[in-house]
Amino acid sequence: MPDPRLNSILANNNRISEEFLCQIKLAINSIGYTDDMIDQNVSFVSEGGEPFFADLVIYTSQFRRDTDTAVISFKLSSNIEKRDYHSDIAPFFALSTPIVILVEALDNDSTKEPNLRPVGLKKGFTKNHSDKTVIPLSRFQDYLKQHQEQFSPRKLLLSKWEPEQLSLFDIHPDLFNEAIRIANKELIERFEKSVGRVIENTPKQHKRNVVQGAIALIGARILRDRLKKDWDITSGARNFLSYADQYLPGYFHVSIAIADRLDPILTRFSNSYDLSQVSIDMVGRFYEKAFVTSELRRNWGIHYTSSLLARTLLSRMPIEELNPDDRVLCDPTCGSGSLLSAGYERLAESILSESPTSDFHQQLVGSIFGNDKDKFSNDVAKMTLMLFHPPHRNNWLITSLDAESDSFGRRWLHKASLKPSIVVANPPFGGVGGMNDHPTVPRARNQRDRSSKILNHCMDIVKPGGLIGIILTETILDQQLEEPTRHRILKNFEILEQWSVKPNWFDGVRRPALAWVLRKTPPRDKVFFIYSLSDVPAPGKKSKWNGTIKINKDSLPKNLVPSKFNEILSDIESNGIPVKKHFFIYNGLQPLKSKIIKEYRKDEKFNLHPWTGGNILGTTPLTDLVKEKQGYLELRKCNFLPSSPRTKLCNDHLNKNEPMVLLRKTRTDPSYFRWSSVALIQPLTKNMKSLAPSESFHVAFSNQDKNPLKEQYLYSLWAILNHPIASLWFYERKKVQNIATNDFRSFPLPLCSTDDDFKNLSKKAKEFLDFGRKLRYSSVALKDVEKNTFCSMIHEIDNIIYKLYNITNCQREVIEDFFPSEQRPLFKKIIKISTRNNKVENVSSEREFSRSNFWETTFETLQLTGSENKIKIIIDGFDSGDKNESEGIWVPLTPIIPGWAKKEGATGWIELATNIPQQVMQNPDQAIRALRPHRNAYKSIEDIENDFLNLFNANNIKQTAANE
Repeated sequence: MPDPRLNSILANNNRISEEFLCQIKLAINSIGYTDDMIDQNVSFVSEGGEPFFADLVIYTSQFRRDTDTAVISFKLSSNIEKRDYHSDIAPFFALSTPIVILVEALDNDSTKEPNLRPVGLKKGFTKNHSDKTVIPLSRFQDYLKQHQEQFSPRKLLLSKWEPEQLSLFDIHPDLFNEAIRIANKELIERFEKSVGRVIENTPKQHKRNVVQGAIALIGARILRDRLKKDWDITSGARNFLSYADQYLPGYFHVSIAIADRLDPILTRFSNSYDLSQVSIDMVGRFYEKAFVTSELRRNWGIHYTSSLLARTLLSRMPIEELNPDDRVLCDPTCGSGSLLSAGYERLAESILSESPTSDFHQQLVGSIFGNDKDKFSNDVAKMTLMLFHPPHRNNWLITSLDAESDSFGRRWLHKASLKPSIVVANPPFGGVGGMNDHPTVPRARNQRDRSSKILNHCMDIVKPGGLIGIILTETILDQQLEEPTRHRILKNFEILEQWSVKPNWFDGVRRPALAWVLRKTPPRDKVFFIYSLSDVPAPGKKSKWNGTIKINKDSLPKNLVPSKFNEILSDIESNGIPVKKHFFIYNGLQPLKSKIIKEYRKDEKFNLHPWTGGNILGTTPLTDLVKEKQGYLELRKCNFLPSSPRTKLCNDHLNKNEPMVLLRKTRTDPSYFRWSSVALIQPLTKNMKSLAPSESFHVAFSNQDKNPLKEQYLYSLWAILNHPIASLWFYERKKVQNIATNDFRSFPLPLCSTDDDFKNLSKKAKEFLDFGRKLRYSSVALKDVEKNTFCSMIHEIDNIIYKLYNITNCQREVIEDFFPSEQRPLFKKIIKISTRNNKVENVSSEREFSRSNFWETTFETLQLTGSENKIKIIIDGFDSGDKNESEGIWVPLTPIIPGWAKKEGATGWIELATNIPQQVMQNPDQAIRALRPHRNAYKSIEDIENDFLNLFNANNIKQTAANE
């Protein structure tokens, strides 16, 4: 029966007839779409807030039908020849179906059959558009079978992010986010404003209850539209919630006092606002917007993992390699449940089941459980999971334990009565014991991160051979306190995947996170490699190699920071000596307590610095090229209390006016800038006082006995730390905003053969600094000869340092190519100079493959060379006559190749854009479209062969019986 709520906007004469709909469904069924993947009379809200509907919508999932999975829409059109973009095509951007098929409306002529016109969903559609295919309904099934590859569920789903997947149609790029934009504008902002008005008139002690009630209300509204129920929304929120509570008890109970406050929210969503097609991401945004103030979001907010990130993480986990009877998935910090929902779909697609949908659903529900210590987030997760499978009366197990507690694993497994083989998580970030804050919180270098502690619990509870997919703060890669965790992983787990998760994956985040896919199996080889990606390998993202990390089990590394320069940096580290051998490093002045500053201000003789308590006279911007007469921040006793552990800095160095080098602590954001190490030298004259380093700088003093030698070493340190090698080392090894004193202490200086090496470098550095000061404060424009001299002096210092580090010309070119256009930071006001003036951009040699090519076959991994980043695979069906190619081809590693496939003996399906081996070897990024495991990958090769033999014999017996 048609949805009764559509009667106000539909009439019988503007819908496709039931007879024609049945024929269309049969044609869709013929290419693999089941009835569970088809929905009729689908209503939604288009841009502008106008109600719209499709006669038929095809989805890629039999379990979830929403904007995420909708791929084909059918709509009756009065004139398919002169279709109107605004009335026929544009509304479907809210549903994000890549293909819209217009069905011809007939004039009460039962003898005619309608024509169908497939159209790609694209903006700027005109009458002269190139797709002019018109298909009679009787030939529609043949058309679909002829182009079945273009209409495959996976192909259509990918085209929402990568329109080039489809060659028959021109598709608008990033349809997925276009639908999110429209939902934000037409639905979610409307919800946020209405909740905001209610919150304004609510006493503080009831605000949280109002937020919970608002989320229950929007959940009930979505449930009503998904079920196509005719629950009355005009009699108030109290009665409306009672309908939902009767249908599904336990999710929608709201006190009468709070429910009555919610009437304005319900009124804002009249019958014409159909929410049946909202996606998981849209539901997550509804939840987030319920927290209308920053205080509410900070204190009670949920931290949302986008569905694309969740699906990508799970898609790269080789779940098929686990026995189906052992596939139990859990999330210890499930938040709003997006990872659990993605896990449900991933488990479902990994199994071929002949059970009825309801029974299969209950089987999956019984093998998935979550946890969140916040009871409110716990309820939100249950509602999210319920909303996407409402007919099944869900009984999801979501507990409310503290995932940071030492007893968490034991207590959780006791409640679940299951030990998971699959763990997924996006735990909260920040220092252990902090609030439920997440990636917006500054990194804590001196304490363990909460996400790391939860990772250790995940490693405890997952079964041997099981999988972990987790998102963490990047400090896990190099924080000293986390070295035991890193070594535990390297000894007991395989790191199948490592990605950087860029800040734009989360709202309000300014730094990247990290994703790992781990398998609880000790590495087989003594030497192995970890391959790191620059971004999430999701559709529409241009992920690249971030570096390869070579691991030797007999000598585990101190960090797992990926780098393309590991070989160069490892040589520098193994052949160098740490800065702390020649220098004392202290951190800068810390802000004083307000009470102390008030005491100092009672003495009117001092003009105090607002946060150091020191004499403010003489304070100056810190730079190598400053005019000396401006002076520096002079130290007074009030800067160092008698009990201060920093009195040694004052008494041993500053009071003696020793020369120093200031080391920049707070550098430019390493997510965007590569120059990171900047040292500022302070050569003292007779009339100068030692400079107190501010909180933004550390300070270095030479440990040499004699002052002349001290200055020589300091000038050399200054030159080395402003060299590209130093910036490269800090960028690759310490991907943090603030560089700690221990990081500077551990920086590897070149192992000079004689003191003359330092003297020579020191001499050149001093000459350069003196010349630079002269140029900076010159009142006339620089002459060409001065510019040339300046550049040649830089070049000469660079040559000396490269030689001291034994860097070859080839390595030097690689290093300098890393800084293609960034200005060397200390010389911006003198002369524009980058590391290399003759930088030549690489010309891409990538071959454009025809979008119509599509080839799917099986493959096996034969060999891997981590040092060269190549994989040898044999692809079934590749037979070019070349004996070597028939025995496998060497392919450069590309981010689309998942970690499970980078193991000798790995087998699965591979999708290719070409069947020519040379093209795959030369351009794997374009030639390889996807890889996935066999659904029976958990079986041994012997078992698979026996299954095939038994099936073959059974078929022979049947054939013999049929012949008789």
